[in-house]
Parts: sequence; structure tokens; C-alpha cells
Amino acid sequence: MSEPFQPVPFVYSPKAYPVLAFLVRYGQPVAWLVGLVPLLVAVLLFFYGFPAWTLLAGAGASSVVIGLLLSYVELVRVIDDTLLPK
Repeated sequence: MSEPFQPVPFVYSPKAYPVLAFLVRYGQPVAWLVGLVPLLVAVLLFFYGFPAWTLLAGAGASSVVIGLLLSYVELVRVIDDTLLPK
């Protein structure tokens, strides 16, 4: 006689670390877009009557934010390349 039917167990394995995969793929454009927000706010404030130094402050803040976010993206790429299993 034959053995009774044994169903194959279904194993769900979601993609590991989806946020890291997103940052590796789209990290630089997201960093630039988020980093330009302070400059955009400074330009809007200037048009609403704030003094011209707000443009300088916005440009400075924007450059700092872009630099920090781009370094974070590079760190995530290094982690993805070296520490995560493929």
C-alpha cells in the first residue's frame, strides 16, 4: 500500500530588512530631497518678509543635513554589502 498524502508545509519567508533594501536603492535621491527641505523653507520665509540671513542659514542647514544623510546612506550600503547575508 502507499503512504497517506503528506502536504508540503508552506514556509513564508519575507524579504529580510526591507528598509535597508529601500535605502540602498533609493537612498541618495531621498537624502537630497530631504536635505533640500531646509533651503526651501528658508526661501519661503524670505518671501514672507524674513531677513536675507535666513537664506544663508537655510543653505547652511541644508548642506549639513545633506551631508549627514548621504553619510548615513553610505553606512547603510556598507552594512548591506558586508554584514547582511545574501
